[in-house]
Amino acid sequence: SFLLGPHSTMNRLIRPHILPFNSATPLRGLLYPSSPPRRGFSSYIRRKINQKIRAKRQRGWFSPGYWLVSVGLACLGVGVHAAAGEEVEEERGGVNGGRKEPLFRFGVIADVQYADIKNGTNFGGGEFRYYRGTLDSLSSAVSYWNTHTPNIAFVAQLGDLIDGQNAGKYGEGIHFEGPQSHIAIDRVMGAFSQCVCKTVHHTIGNHELYNFGRQALFSQLFKDKVKEAITPPNPEHLYYSFKPHKDWRFLVLDSYDISIEGRDEDTPQYLAARELINNNNPNV
Repeated sequence: SFLLGPHSTMNRLIRPHILPFNSATPLRGLLYPSSPPRRGFSSYIRRKINQKIRAKRQRGWFSPGYWLVSVGLACLGVGVHAAAGEEVEEERGGVNGGRKEPLFRFGVIADVQYADIKNGTNFGGGEFRYYRGTLDSLSSAVSYWNTHTPNIAFVAQLGDLIDGQNAGKYGEGIHFEGPQSHIAIDRVMGAFSQCVCKTVHHTIGNHELYNFGRQALFSQLFKDKVKEAITPPNPEHLYYSFKPHKDWRFLVLDSYDISIEGRDEDTPQYLAARELINNNNPNV
């Protein structure tokens, strides 16, 4: 199985190899942990994953379901090779020897976080955010998929599709005449609609819940998954699973299922989240 969830949740759950950049970072001049080459970026990601897999095999606690690859927007939707035997073939036969075609490929994108507002920074002031420019970045990702990997099985969108300021409650959003949430998400989904691959699996982050209730999110992002999912989503629980190949099952997480965000205060999920916070957060 393979987990798909918002990047922040996945970081804490399974500690994947992640390249630390955010959605609004310009596509040029990115800084990577070990400066991968401009060409062959997909190969760079694959080598890093293989190194991790070999290290964990040597320590004796490798599990096929351990890894989530969440590499963010700047990957430009590089097709992640999801062939279970590909790494083994590469180890046995060398870089080019005995190589099998992947069972399927898929695109990954995260933190688009679009808003029609001026550039800014994160709360700490250490990261620049280019809110309007994210539509161009998303379009570049779609163009890459269409040109280089038009046969990808699906695209995984890992949360924070639009920025919370679109709701008009904080930041630059307080200057709006009214909420811009629907306008913003329509523009982002319009960019996705240009993709040859029409299957996009969404997860929700905190910014989705700043803008919409669960029923609205279900209608806009999840309703079309009910028929194809093995365990279909519903407005109350936006998690489900699907199989792009008979040997691979993907689990799409709803990391805000038990949460004080996006839940009414009288719901069991809100009350359970409040109890967890009261018992574990010394600041409450």
